[in-house]
Amino acid sequence: MNKKNLILAAILFLLVLVSYVYQGPMQDWKAKSGKQENFLQAVNIDEINSIEIVKNGELLKFNKQDNRWKIDGTKDFYIKDDIMVGVISSLKEAQKAEIELVSENPEKKGDFQVDDQGNRIRLMKDSSILVEFVVGKVTTDYKGSFISMPDFPKTYALEKSLGSLDREDWYDKTIFKTEKEKINKIRFQYPTREFTVEKKENKWMGTLPNKFSVKDEKIDEILDVMSNLNAAEISAQIFEGTGLEKHSIIIEVGGEEASYSIMIGDEAGDELYFAKKGDSDNIYLITKEQRNKLDKQAWELK
Repeated sequence: MNKKNLILAAILFLLVLVSYVYQGPMQDWKAKSGKQENFLQAVNIDEINSIEIVKNGELLKFNKQDNRWKIDGTKDFYIKDDIMVGVISSLKEAQKAEIELVSENPEKKGDFQVDDQGNRIRLMKDSSILVEFVVGKVTTDYKGSFISMPDFPKTYALEKSLGSLDREDWYDKTIFKTEKEKINKIRFQYPTREFTVEKKENKWMGTLPNKFSVKDEKIDEILDVMSNLNAAEISAQIFEGTGLEKHSIIIEVGGEEASYSIMIGDEAGDELYFAKKGDSDNIYLITKEQRNKLDKQAWELK
């Protein structure tokens, strides 16, 4: 092989080598260079029994009690089970996900909303903080979230979304829920009247103060409400001004594994009415339609 061919062969070899390095190890290095150790991996999610979220300067805190999550500072309000299942699931997915360094400049944190614009999350066991971080806006592919840690300059892109931690409404609005087949007695009480209907031998009938017939389709409307009642909104927890002390409407149900009552007070505005269960101080708002279905005369059930 002459000198010219040797030079060409050497050049070709160098080109092949450069191409290999660029396409192989170089690309692997570039792919890995921005990836960091996921600081969420050190947390045992199953040990968490308290979560704090600071959003827009306001603190929300949830405490785990008997496998349910109670909203701290409330009388007896909890988070709906499926919401917390989603939160715990997303946290477990997030700690397995890869994170990529996107900025080391603390002045850039605002661009990713991982400063005061974001949601500061504290995952806790009892009074000990297991990890604290800030969730910012969604990533450019809409699949993940930008995250950082307080007083830490770096910002990361997490490949899994933590949007489940960004909610406006955490309250479980279920007032009561049971199988309507388990209800066999309903007592209606109003300021000027009172009557009771009961299910006997698989047939509904009025029993107090007088016996009267009851149509199935009429009582079904009541059963639908009294077996599955959800609030339209959660009221401010101030009893004064609700009209609940007037006992304008009290509906009480009884039966197999079903014994509870609801009290309905004055209109709160926007066609919503104050309501509460007999065994709880929680104050809810129900719709005018829900209220009217429970405001009945005995003859309306015949």
